[in-house]
Amino acid sequence: MRWPLHREQARRRGLVKTAALELGSSNVRVNAVAPGPIDNRMTHSLADQLSPGDEKGFRSFVEEKIPMGRYGTNEEIAHLIAFLASDAATYCSGGLYLADGGYVAG
Repeated sequence: MRWPLHREQARRRGLVKTAALELGSSNVRVNAVAPGPIDNRMTHSLADQLSPGDEKGFRSFVEEKIPMGRYGTNEEIAHLIAFLASDAATYCSGGLYLADGGYVAG
């Protein structure tokens, strides 16, 4: 069930949009990054808590739900954040950028 996820993203989107509208005239950019499953310590810990002793099974279950078929990496999220903070993104404001391998789209 993804409904709670969509509801939380709508809240974040509203916060980002409001801040971007209020701060845009001051040349302040406001964006948010919403990562999906990322291959890191936090996700490994979560898998261990939700499926003790079967982290590989849990991972396979999650990966089946991601159209790209894999977890993201910390580096992929860092690249997106670096882009949004760079001069290459000076006209980007008010966006919620999903980095989830297509999970929400699926």
